Amino acid sequence: MQVGRDVAGFDVYSGPDHLVHWSFQNGAKGAISGLGNVLPDVLAEIVRCFNAGDEAGAARAQETYTAFRTDLYKLGFPPALVKRALWLRDHSVGASRQPALLPDPEQDRAIDEILRRYGR
Repeated sequence: MQVGRDVAGFDVYSGPDHLVHWSFQNGAKGAISGLGNVLPDVLAEIVRCFNAGDEAGAARAQETYTAFRTDLYKLGFPPALVKRALWLRDHSVGASRQPALLPDPEQDRAIDEILRRYGR
C-alpha cells in the first residue's frame, strides 16, 4: 500500500491540531487547523521551525499548541469554543450559531483566562 507522500499528485494535509508536527514529519504538505485562527503565530512557528530543520523548535511550538488545545477543548464543543475565543478578542468574527454554544459569562471568563495564559 502506498502512503500519500509516495503517490504522485497526491498531497496529505493534517487535520488534528495536536498532530501538526507529527504529520509534517510523516510527509504531510500542510495543515488545516481551526485552532490556527486563535494561535496563528504558534502554528506558523511549527511550520517555520520544521521547514528550517529545527525539530526541537517545532516540537516546542507543537507542545504549546497542544496544551492550548487541551485547555480550551476541556470546556466543550471544540469548533464553537474556537469561534467563541475569536469572538472574545474580536466581535467582528460573529458569534457561533446556536445551539452550538450559547453565550455564558462563566464560560467566557474561563475562555478568557485560557487566552490570557497563552498571551492572547
